[in-house]
Amino acid sequence: MTFTSIGYLSFFSIMFYVIGVIGWQFYKDGKFYLERFFEKELHLVDSINKLLLLGYYLFNLGYIALTINGWSNIHSLPELIDTVAWRSGKIILTLALMHYANLWWLSHFHDIKAFFKQKTNKLKQ
Repeated sequence: MTFTSIGYLSFFSIMFYVIGVIGWQFYKDGKFYLERFFEKELHLVDSINKLLLLGYYLFNLGYIALTINGWSNIHSLPELIDTVAWRSGKIILTLALMHYANLWWLSHFHDIKAFFKQKTNKLKQ
């Protein structure tokens, strides 16, 4: 078995965990936060949660396809560790930033919506 195939195996194992286990955990635990953001529109929570999970899966699978396509042959153990750590770390940091950006946008969207509802209610009075 070559270092390149060990690298692929290691990378796929890490990405399987990141995509499958962590994605599902975000999906299950994220429902609570979405219910807090959309407390008056609870019918939207499941749809938004599924949409976020789908986007998460598609983003990860696209990243894996692009990453594997660009790999060159690995010739040594330090190069193997560097390649797998760099490729895995890059996607994990990107996903963390995207996760917090999604939370920020959802909370910001919620605040804007509440502001306009208040404005509309004042105009009606």
